[in-house]
Amino acid sequence: GSSLADYYQGVLDRIKGSFEQASTGHTHGALLALWRLLDLPQALMPDLMDVYRGPDGLAHRAIAQSSHRDRVIRAAVIAVLPKLASFPGDAEQRKRYFPAGFLNEFMQIILNACEAPVSSDSLHKEGFVALGQIFAIVGTTARRVPGLMDDVMNVIERALPVQSVATEALECFGMITKASGVASGKYLARFIDPIFRAGLSATLIETLRIVVKTQTPSQTTIQQRLLGTLDAFLRAFSGADR
Repeated sequence: GSSLADYYQGVLDRIKGSFEQASTGHTHGALLALWRLLDLPQALMPDLMDVYRGPDGLAHRAIAQSSHRDRVIRAAVIAVLPKLASFPGDAEQRKRYFPAGFLNEFMQIILNACEAPVSSDSLHKEGFVALGQIFAIVGTTARRVPGLMDDVMNVIERALPVQSVATEALECFGMITKASGVASGKYLARFIDPIFRAGLSATLIETLRIVVKTQTPSQTTIQQRLLGTLDAFLRAFSGADR
């Protein structure tokens, strides 16, 4: 009843207070608490707008930390974005509480992370995981954002040849293909070479399974490329045994 709502409101207030403290420890604690809070049933939330309303909403407070100097804070922001995207629940609630501008901001933060120069401080892997998760949640909405699919596919294509992030980029491509269906079909022809260049792996097989299921006309091309890759692998393996 009301006591539970009061307790919940108290948690929200403490998270806001931690953000306002502005220290690295308080900020990290606030982001982790928000991440956990968004796992709870919406029915417990006195007002969903506590999360999404203007600059005082928790979503805005989290977004504001996306360029924090500390990598741990930036990683926590990226981890919480898919939770914030999924929390409104169904499409109707998302329309009511989750403005389109939020999706643009979330995606820009994640794409910036995926595009940053590869270094020990970069968040490419975390970024591609979050990108795939958000498309799985709001795929049809994301398709309608002008230019977003082009931007996302360009980022993935540039990442596939980079060994340190190729697996996550490939998984991301599979999740987006599954979520957006035919919308990703127009990109497939230019992705065939980079996908196979990443090497034979369980991730490749799973991604191809998703692609063939959603893009039936691509089946023959993919089968031929996969057989060619297996043949080359077996020849190399046989040669190494001699």
